[in-house]
Amino acid sequence: DDSYAGDTNGDGIATIPAKGDWGGIALAGQEGVLNHVVIKYAGRTYWDWLYQLLPAIHVLTPNVQISNSVISDNEYDGIRTSFGTLIPSNIIIENNTVSRNGQYGIMLGNASARVVGNMISENWRGMYLVASLGSSIYLNNFVDNTYGNASSLTSTSSWHSPEQLTYIYNGNSHTNYLGNYWDDYSETDA
Repeated sequence: DDSYAGDTNGDGIATIPAKGDWGGIALAGQEGVLNHVVIKYAGRTYWDWLYQLLPAIHVLTPNVQISNSVISDNEYDGIRTSFGTLIPSNIIIENNTVSRNGQYGIMLGNASARVVGNMISENWRGMYLVASLGSSIYLNNFVDNTYGNASSLTSTSSWHSPEQLTYIYNGNSHTNYLGNYWDDYSETDA
């Protein structure tokens, strides 16, 4: 993608980026921070002895923060937490744009995370939780995700702020628990 560092391979417009051009980033070890990064065109799918569907960012460890970043145009998941015996905890995913990923924008598998202030749009599905225990998901915008904004399987997560927050609405101050914006929500809130 020549839009960030220029024409680094010197071929003009002869090559263009595509989803799955490279594998992705795995965060393993004791902790990890991704702040103000752009991750695009990752998620290579390949056959080894096992069929691999690689997310753009694969969180395999606790104590990870992904913030103020763009994770878009990837072949498979934008952000995925591990399914293994290790339960990633203290995961913070905040203030990111997660869009146009081929599968899930964010997939929390067997993890505990705080997901707040993200724009999650134009993915196959915005967010998917599997055995996600104690995650807090709030102040996110779920918009134009093809097969639904979110779904959850055997998860005990909260879709609102863990404490009451003070905010201004129509010039008046209010304090309450705050949730998420869902573009496909057609009901009336009290």
